[in-house]
Amino acid sequence: MNIWINTAFDSLPGEEGRPLRYRLLAEALIRRGHTVILWSSDWHHVKKENRGLPLIYNQDGVEVRLVPTLPYRTNIGWARWKSHARYAKDWARLAAEAVEKGALQKPDCLILAMPPLGIFHVAEQLTKTWASRLIVDVQDLWPEAFHRLLPRKLRALGGLLFSQLHRLAKYAYQKADAVSSVSESYRDVIGREDLRVFPLGMNLTSVSPRPLRSVEPLRLVYIGNLGALYAMDVLLEGVLRLAEKGLAITLDVAGDGPGRPQVEAYTRRTPAIRFHGYLSEGALDRLLRASDVGVVPMRQNSGVAVPNKVVDYAMYGLCILNGLTGKTQELLDAYEAGGFYQVDSIDSLMSAIESLNDNREEVTKKGNHARRMAEECFDGQRIYGEMAQWIESIGALKETHDA
Repeated sequence: MNIWINTAFDSLPGEEGRPLRYRLLAEALIRRGHTVILWSSDWHHVKKENRGLPLIYNQDGVEVRLVPTLPYRTNIGWARWKSHARYAKDWARLAAEAVEKGALQKPDCLILAMPPLGIFHVAEQLTKTWASRLIVDVQDLWPEAFHRLLPRKLRALGGLLFSQLHRLAKYAYQKADAVSSVSESYRDVIGREDLRVFPLGMNLTSVSPRPLRSVEPLRLVYIGNLGALYAMDVLLEGVLRLAEKGLAITLDVAGDGPGRPQVEAYTRRTPAIRFHGYLSEGALDRLLRASDVGVVPMRQNSGVAVPNKVVDYAMYGLCILNGLTGKTQELLDAYEAGGFYQVDSIDSLMSAIESLNDNREEVTKKGNHARRMAEECFDGQRIYGEMAQWIESIGALKETHDA
């Protein structure tokens, strides 16, 4: 089959950054003999800069096509919404032109990553014209994630304030030929009995078991976006206070986003906090191998069930210190793979870190359990192999209908 994937945010073949969901899915589809066209934005969502890649290129058996995209500097605001709206419009135009001119064959299946939301309507129009199957894959729940960003007094009005976005999401979930998601916990919101769940996965074979480290200092690590959904202020202040108390502790932060100046300010206050920026895949590998505890300072009601960083930490056998309730904590409890703290409480964070520091054997034990959790729950080859088979079944329905 000829399969198109549209994802605005994932890392792409040929650029720095670890392979995420859609790169791994593309690889699985190619292994099964399919042709894959990967559409994305030329704007790097995490680094907030142009990707610096050709608009059309081939890498690792995938043809990548980038849509010139309006820049935005923050994750929340009018500039980002305008950028997403233009991305949808321009992608639809470029896709239609490529098919009309014979540069591309029309897809048998189009896999649409959501978010963003607004692209579904143009994708629906194209796939109806082409008689293609349209599959929606939900990574994060929008606009539910934005309710948490409202002032506390207005959160009860989130459904009303974001009513148009809720309608966009509901329409996409109902009208797609098939819907998949990363978590069973999304089922009630998506409202499809035939929803298929394929958790986030990573290439576990790329990471061998970690060698044992010397016991001091206790090395904490945070990787990912530095945005409003993360209580980085609590994490940074808690580590600073523990270091000032004389605890042998370090925190490495790797990533980028609006909170970068805050992190950089803390690095000037204590050598215990080190900022690395957005790391290449190799540099990130070295950092995680040298760490003991991965921190998830994600606030509640984020709309995320299990963030990518949890999968990363587990893959490297790190004990996971988590502030996110729901599916993430349920997994950690089931596998005894980490600890919990109240994400907005500095005292709770400090107490949890001190407890881990006092029992290094427990840190090692929980890290081993985390690796087992990764092998049983986040094996990318298995997950995306199964997802590829499911996509084939959706394409088979198209062929049966056409016949």
